[in-house]
Amino acid sequence: MKHYITVSFDYEYDNIIIMGFDTERKAENAIEKLEFYEDNYHECKWFSIDDYGKCEESDILSWVGEKNIVQFVDRKTPLTFKEISAMCKELREACNG
Repeated sequence: MKHYITVSFDYEYDNIIIMGFDTERKAENAIEKLEFYEDNYHECKWFSIDDYGKCEESDILSWVGEKNIVQFVDRKTPLTFKEISAMCKELREACNG
């Protein structure tokens, strides 16, 4: 089991990125970085950062349903600002699609 979080730009959650982490602390660190990035770099405005907690991959896929999964990542390392910037770009392209 992993600790999953999702991020989305749009209020309908049509396009999302799912990230799985080994521990709750790693997921919390990622959320803090995502929020810091939004507050300080302004190229990204998340509509939502959701913490699904520890669950199976099948559970998270069931919860997100028919949404367009832009990325599904099993994180082994901490998020970098370069990766967050790339995620923003991918979500923006998916939203404008």
